[in-house]
Amino acid sequence: MTAPRNNGAFRAAIFGFLLCLTVHPASVAAENPAQEMIDKDIAVLRSLDKTYARTTTFEVPVGQTVKFGETLFIRPQACRKTPPTQQPENAAFLQIWEHVLPPAAERSRAAPEIDEKDRETRWVFSGWMFSSSPALSAMDHQVFDVWLIDCKKADTTADSAKVVISGADGTGEGVSDEEPPEPAEDISE
Repeated sequence: MTAPRNNGAFRAAIFGFLLCLTVHPASVAAENPAQEMIDKDIAVLRSLDKTYARTTTFEVPVGQTVKFGETLFIRPQACRKTPPTQQPENAAFLQIWEHVLPPAAERSRAAPEIDEKDRETRWVFSGWMFSSSPALSAMDHQVFDVWLIDCKKADTTADSAKVVISGADGTGEGVSDEEPPEPAEDISE
């Protein structure tokens, strides 16, 4: 015969062991505080023109639209940054669309000049981009890549260019009155 177990001592030992394995909720909150973000006025973006292998860093004020290249339009709707006491992170809600020519079969050979009204507007990207993880929410485009570098206040300076660059040759005023396409369009193409 085996000796009977002391169920009370056995349960106390198991309870003590399980208590050692649990983590106090206050210590978890101290190690991983919620990432509070501070709204900023300017999104600092970097782009890559895959055709010419040229990168450009530029600043776009939140709520304004800039023209990049011949067809691309970029508008940051929000730009947020973590406080300096937390892990560095920038997040921006970007809307990016372009004007494209209709397929050649739909264009008339009698009118070689293409008017702006003949161009179709389509979404390229609409969503949050994060500076620490650019591949998490990347823009998928054949010619351009755009990613977030920083968010900042309007009265501070950065190492990036102050003037927004547009046009195929890097000239132009940059700021545009262009409005994004209607939200009902599908951006998953």
